[in-house]
Amino acid sequence: MWSERSWGSMIVLSRVAPVLPAPLVIVSPWADLDRRLSASPQGRFVLDLREERYLTSEALAALVTLVRRIQQAGGTLVLVTDQPAVIGVLESTRLARLVPVVPRIEALAPPTAE
Repeated sequence: MWSERSWGSMIVLSRVAPVLPAPLVIVSPWADLDRRLSASPQGRFVLDLREERYLTSEALAALVTLVRRIQQAGGTLVLVTDQPAVIGVLESTRLARLVPVVPRIEALAPPTAE
């Protein structure tokens, strides 16, 4: 439900539409994200939300949990979105004060050779 790729020393996670096998099992993409990041919360993560048109209460709760877990472990998280409704929710809930929000991945420092 989330694809993963590197951007310099950061891990970029982007939501992808699941292929639903039979029997149908629906797993929340936000719970899936929580499981993925729980393994190594001390990393540097970029969460690509550009395809999200809005955030549900479940998504907000998951983001708050992720931000806390990652920051407590000494990791970093950056949110990427250019969606006005998503930015508005992040600002009105003050989540944008806890984690940087940028409009494009390219707005982050360019990848460097390691």
